[in-house]
Amino acid sequence: MITPIFTLLILFPGTRHTSIDPSHRYEVSWREATSEQPHQLLFRKLPAGPKTLVRNFDRSVEVLWSPSGDSFLVTDHEGSDSSRVYVYNSSVPITPHELRAELPTSVARSLAESHHAYLSASKWLDDSAVLLRAHGYGDTQRKGFDLHVRCGRKGGAWLCVSVVR
Repeated sequence: MITPIFTLLILFPGTRHTSIDPSHRYEVSWREATSEQPHQLLFRKLPAGPKTLVRNFDRSVEVLWSPSGDSFLVTDHEGSDSSRVYVYNSSVPITPHELRAELPTSVARSLAESHHAYLSASKWLDDSAVLLRAHGYGDTQRKGFDLHVRCGRKGGAWLCVSVVR
């Protein structure tokens, strides 16, 4: 089976300015930074809904739609030494949930103790589960670490419970 382009990871800024969800109901686009504002990530309901600001960002972001398009993940590469992952509900896209807050204690500690700490969205496992990658290095993590974490949504709550090696 061929995976349509809209289900793939999209990097902004980039040559593409928009990403449409797999169900063709929603669109995420980016606006170039100006001297007065950083880059902006915008959301709209198709075909002609108004664009809503969902995130300002300084460097780059990656957007990854859930299989149904009901949610999307944003990896914000906020600095040369860090990145964070946020999950958005497409029906209320102005209220992101940061998944770093849900990580198992051991993974959260590794990220907190590293000067270079990255959390990124790897893929959706299904509509309610995602695989994240946590990696980094620093004074207390000289050899570095590279872990995959499974996070799931039960009801309205997200919980990251298992480390996949």
